[in-house]
Amino acid sequence: MNDDDNDDEQQYSGNNANRGGGILGLIVIIALCWWGYNHFVKKDYSKPWWKGVATQRVCATGDSQGCYNLLAYSDGNSINSISFPNGGYIRGNSECFEAASFYDYDQFCRFYDQQGRKWDVTPL
Repeated sequence: MNDDDNDDEQQYSGNNANRGGGILGLIVIIALCWWGYNHFVKKDYSKPWWKGVATQRVCATGDSQGCYNLLAYSDGNSINSISFPNGGYIRGNSECFEAASFYDYDQFCRFYDQQGRKWDVTPL
């Protein structure tokens, strides 16, 4: 084997090393883009869309006629209570979800009061 053959082998293996670094770099860039999208762009539908007190549309689940615009209280993670105009209120917990695409809103929460009733809370 002469020195020219040896130079070709070294040059070839050097190109493979650069190619491996390029693939690793591409994987790192894709992972960073995915992380950034999930933390800064993608909406979190598992929590209410407001924090504090806000007027929301509240419907007794399964009763589209029993809907009211009521004050709802959220700590940012869950809906804690809903107030009625007569001074009454209900306390409970909620789960929030992404709404189907044919609705006028993109998210809703299901509120479970202490009496076992279910209420759908949607943005106005």
